[in-house]
Amino acid sequence: ASTAKEFLAETRRTATDRRDLSEVRERLLAELAAEIGQVVKLPASALQPDKNLTNYGFDSITFTELANRLRARYPVSLTPGLFFEYS
Repeated sequence: ASTAKEFLAETRRTATDRRDLSEVRERLLAELAAEIGQVVKLPASALQPDKNLTNYGFDSITFTELANRLRARYPVSLTPGLFFEYS
């Protein structure tokens, strides 16, 4: 059984982890919006994360450009087809 002190310490760590993950998520969304905005010539602030990319004019050519940009920036394996599956 854990003590109250240990429980509180674990609760604080969990809250900190959640804040850290929230910050990482926000930073990643901002970076993705910047990359997407560069491809479709829109400011990142004009993009909404819950909108389908085809609403911003994405097609096979722009999906390919986005996949190439993201592969160059991050250690990820992306194909334009992946974007089509989720659009």
